[in-house]
Amino acid sequence: MWMVRAGRNSSYLEDFRLKKIVAIGWNDVGDLSNLTDVKEIGDLVNSNYPNRKKNQNAASTGQIRRFRFEFNIGDYILTYEPENRVYLVGEINSD
Repeated sequence: MWMVRAGRNSSYLEDFRLKKIVAIGWNDVGDLSNLTDVKEIGDLVNSNYPNRKKNQNAASTGQIRRFRFEFNIGDYILTYEPENRVYLVGEINSD
């Protein structure tokens, strides 16, 4: 089971629920579907976020890598809305 936060303060919780999606940030990195290795992700993160600290980009690269290469159809996703203590659980059923 994977935990994916629905944005700061769960601002995207309704999008997750209504659209039946799970998503991550780093929009400037772009479409991940054609990436084949971690180095490509790191290069994109570093080029799109040049003013961030090296360890911040390394952490982002790791999170994006897991989303792109480790999340699989059939895996479960959990997200949380802390204000009302609402949990959403879903199953990945497509790319």
